[in-house]
Order: sequence, then structure tokens, then C-alpha cells
Amino acid sequence: MKGKFFSFIDSHVHLGIDQVRIKKKLQPQTQYPDDYIKKVKDAYKKLGIIIENAIVFPFPGSYNGYINENEYIYRICKDNSFFRQFLIIDPSRKSFLELLKKYNSVDGYKIHIASWLSLIYSEKPPSENRKIISEGIEKIMENITERPLLIHPWYQDRIEGKTPIVDIVLNVREKLENKNPIIFAHCAMLNNLERIKEEKDVYIDLSASAFLIQQGPRIYRNFKSPSNLLKFCIEKIGVGKCIWGTDSPFNIGYDTKGYIKEIEYLFKSDLSEADIAYIAKNNIRRLLNG
Repeated sequence: MKGKFFSFIDSHVHLGIDQVRIKKKLQPQTQYPDDYIKKVKDAYKKLGIIIENAIVFPFPGSYNGYINENEYIYRICKDNSFFRQFLIIDPSRKSFLELLKKYNSVDGYKIHIASWLSLIYSEKPPSENRKIISEGIEKIMENITERPLLIHPWYQDRIEGKTPIVDIVLNVREKLENKNPIIFAHCAMLNNLERIKEEKDVYIDLSASAFLIQQGPRIYRNFKSPSNLLKFCIEKIGVGKCIWGTDSPFNIGYDTKGYIKEIEYLFKSDLSEADIAYIAKNNIRRLLNG
């Protein structure tokens, strides 16, 4: 068992309500600050760990350009410094530049490419989708030059040649000589980890590892356990490139037990406490503090 007061920073948390599922007349996923804080307290009771901070943003998908959703998160973070805001942005929305200007003091930005308005209902050919994504990332990097970008990498099955999002993003970054730290969510779908290892200030987050091992695409399920996935990622890119997060509430069972599973595999790993600290908080803390 690790030290009694071992602490983590959760780098991947959704708050609010899933607007897309409401529109589809499905039961929406929801998570409000009190719901999340209860999970944090339960994790402390069970494991003796402290969550120092949570990086929060809305659920993906919006019918008003994330205007209301980002304002909701802004007010939460303003009232409680435990929560740190990443502004969720979509460069295909008219509200894109307005949001950047209004919320210019956020800690970072969340980019969920699969939910971009220009793509979500798209019947365009894969070659056109690749162009849309490349131009969208370029627009983002032309307007954001300092803070971290957390990028959800899924969509490549609808891109010409199934080109990984990782490659598109890093090619644009190289072209523009952009210096934003990049975090690819969900282990970057295990795409081009060799390049991520070599690129300065490029990371992966481990969010939803326990969930994805059970219910995600085959590339994750093949690892059988989140511990195996963790070991693989560390072997490929090292502890200094891995950032822990839960993707709460998208955990097994969508409850506290599932949330704790997203902590246990790292907390109870055979890594040294120093290495766990890099993954659990130090890597993301360095980005938050500039």
C-alpha cells in the first residue's frame, strides 16, 4: 500500500448534462459537482488517497456552440478552486472566437473532434473529413499559442487512409511551429506512440483505462487489464509522458465503484511512488503551472 496521503489530480472530468442524448430522446449522462465530490470522498475512504484538483469541461456535443455549457463550468470553477477549467471548443462553430476571447484565463482547452458540428452529421467522403480536421486544428493553433490542448483522438475510421488524429495534429503543429502542450486522451488510441515519445510537450492521458479494457474498442480490450495497458504505455513513452485521469462519469457502471477502479490500477501498481506521482499529478501540474 502506498503512502496514506498520496494525492492525484484528475485530468479528465465531465460536468453537466449530455445534451446530445437528450436530443436523441435517450437517457442522458449527467454529473454535477456534488456527484463528483462524493466520488472523491469515497475514494479517500477506500484507498486513502486525496484528489487535489479536477480538470473539468462539458460533455461532448452541443446545440448552441458550447456557450451555455462553458459558462456553467466557468461558474463552477469560479466558486470552487478545486475545479480547473478546460474550455471545450469547436472551430466550426460561430461561437469559437467569441469563447476564446471571453474565457481567456482558462487553464487549457478540450477538443473533441468527433463532436465537431462540421463532422458529426457529415456524409462527406473521407478525404474531405481529413481536410476539415486539418484546417480545424490549424485554426485552433493559430488562435491558441500557450496553454494545453486536450484532444480526443477518435474519428480516424472516417478519414482518408484511416490516418490517426495524432498524425494530423502533430503535422499541423510542426507546420505552424506551435508550442502548445498537447495531451491525447485515452492513450491516443495507441497510435504513433513512438512519435509522441520524441515530440516535446506531447503527452497521453490514461483516462477511462479500466472502462475501455472492458467496453472499449478491441485495441484496448486486447490488453485484458488496465495494468497491462499502463505497463505498455510506460514501456513505449515513459512515465514523464503519461497523465492520469478518469473520464468520469464514463467509468464502469457509471458510479463510484467504477471511479475507484480508474484509480486502483495505478495506485496499486508495482511502480515506485515517485513514478506514480509523475503520472498521477506532477506531469499535469507542470502544464497547469506553465
